[in-house]
Amino acid sequence: MTLNFNPKVEYILENDRVLLRPLKETDFEFLLPFAINEPDTWKYSYLSARGEDGIRAYLTDAIKNRAKGTEYPFIVFDKKTGEYAGSTRFYDILPVYQTVQLGYTWYGEKFRGSGVNKHCKFLLLQFV
Repeated sequence: MTLNFNPKVEYILENDRVLLRPLKETDFEFLLPFAINEPDTWKYSYLSARGEDGIRAYLTDAIKNRAKGTEYPFIVFDKKTGEYAGSTRFYDILPVYQTVQLGYTWYGEKFRGSGVNKHCKFLLLQFV
């Protein structure tokens, strides 16, 4: 395995159930309803995205860390429902040690326990 993420490349991970594409500032509109209407989603989060300011800061931080090459965040689209479900990412990307972690994952309430996470993690593990 060679761990080499290029932060400028738009990696798209997809199977029959989910599509993961790089998180962008314009995804604000898709994620804002979770930030406003589902406050419990952020109860135990290291980086809360609660409210309009929270989700803006979350996106800014994720995209900044992607540019630095330390993280690679994705927005998750559930093909079964035709809706955006949340976000997941690679983080602590350390090419010198050939290590990466999966996490910063969250989904809206209706997507939890739906199988979305299993499909996302499978795609992420296949990628690395």
